[in-house]
Amino acid sequence: MRQTLAVGLSMLLVCFFMTGCTDNQAEKEAVKAVLQNNLKALQEEDLDGYLATLHKESPGYEKMKKVCPKIFEIYDLEHEIREIKVLDLSDQKAKVRTVQTARRLAGPPSYKDNQSTTVHTLKKYQGEWKVYQTTQKSMKYLNDTAS
Repeated sequence: MRQTLAVGLSMLLVCFFMTGCTDNQAEKEAVKAVLQNNLKALQEEDLDGYLATLHKESPGYEKMKKVCPKIFEIYDLEHEIREIKVLDLSDQKAKVRTVQTARRLAGPPSYKDNQSTTVHTLKKYQGEWKVYQTTQKSMKYLNDTAS
């Protein structure tokens, strides 16, 4: 009886931890998808789609709402996420590091193609992950002959 109880408890714990891992992986994928959708909307110059990925209480929300249309008007940019890694994840908050490139397809040459390493803080808003804050950790210019 004790052995049966111990085996049953062990199986229950294994199921619990396996489910937890699956849920955690699903959350990581959801967080990554928000950042991919965020960059896709920028690429497509879709202001509504871009704003839909941002947390409405983000300190930069209103600024981005005003700045993005101006950027869309002046430049055509190509964005690509080269690396993405979830650094920290809890029920309501995530930190994700990305390495991404931005290349000018059209617009004034003052915009320099670049690769940046960025840490994004995402928070849940009405049950969905949204970008709350973005901090650029480093940036290097690509094909910069002045270096």
